[in-house]
Amino acid sequence: MLIIDDGEAVVKSCSKIFTAEGFDVVTTRSPQEGLRRASDSYFDVILCDWRMLGSDEMDLVEELDRRSPDSTLVMINGYPTVDHATEVMKRGAMDYIAKPFTPEEIINAVKRAAKRKAAEERKVMRRFVSFLEVLLNARNDKEQK
Repeated sequence: MLIIDDGEAVVKSCSKIFTAEGFDVVTTRSPQEGLRRASDSYFDVILCDWRMLGSDEMDLVEELDRRSPDSTLVMINGYPTVDHATEVMKRGAMDYIAKPFTPEEIINAVKRAAKRKAAEERKVMRRFVSFLEVLLNARNDKEQK
């Protein structure tokens, strides 16, 4: 798990929570460092603060999704609004949680996001298998003629 947040308390508490949950946790307080790490390594989950100095929030969401498309992205925000939540979900986040949060709330948000990501991947795989079946049937039909 990669945790990106400019708040030291959030980084430390989330690291403790998710280490206890069995995650290997990597943390950074810099959005640029987070983007670099997301590019260089695979993370099952990326937990990222919405507002950090030195980042454009929407660009950060899109860039994390672009650099690490197989990761489950969960955004956290100390200034939550419905518009922000809707926008980050459109841009690639699987869940969005407001600060402050309890350990149970953040754990549940990550679990929900991982389930949503897995469901999305299953849907894509079903479509791919259907596409392959159509191609194989077309090939078989052509060979029989």
